[in-house]
Amino acid sequence: MFSGINYYLFNDNQDLVSADDLAKYIQEIYEVKLPNTDVEFCEGWLFAEKIDFELIELEEIE
Repeated sequence: MFSGINYYLFNDNQDLVSADDLAKYIQEIYEVKLPNTDVEFCEGWLFAEKIDFELIELEEIE
């Protein structure tokens, strides 16, 4: 059912964001305009800004 879905848990505010919505979330919450919206770039931006988050990879749930 949920096979291969990745989520990002932001530890400061406990927001849970899907990988598909990560760029939109960053742009809205941190008020920045990202030059690239792919997931790898977004992860790099989060690391560079020292934003505390965890990647949650869901296995298949029945």
